[in-house]
Amino acid sequence: MPEPASLDQDIAAYVAIQDTLEAEYPGQWIVVFDERVAGAYDSFEEAGETAFELFGEGPYLIRRVGERTANLPDTIIFGY
Repeated sequence: MPEPASLDQDIAAYVAIQDTLEAEYPGQWIVVFDERVAGAYDSFEEAGETAFELFGEGPYLIRRVGERTANLPDTIIFGY
């Protein structure tokens, strides 16, 4: 079985269709796995739980459609 896409590839896939997602799913949480939209959810918790059930530990992208992303230092992202 081939390896799933990397997180960088999932981010690129999201960016490539961002305008369409913003028109179809404003404010919803999108799960992108293996360069495909795997679902749209009303909450981060629902998106995360479903992604974990379907894909285990990932990697997968969970992003709220229409929100700008913040650039945080790795120490905050990973909790060091």
